[in-house]
Amino acid sequence: MTVSAEDIADAYKESWKIETFFRFIKQNLNATKLFGTAENAVSNQLYI
Repeated sequence: MTVSAEDIADAYKESWKIETFFRFIKQNLNATKLFGTAENAVSNQLYI
């Protein structure tokens, strides 16, 4: 329990940025299922 409340809040904010990114991809780029979550996997799937 050595993590500060500010660090936890920052990590939570960053996780929402990731969720918003994937929601944008799924809604606007017509990719309803992503086969991977790594940057390279997502890039390849959207390119194809």
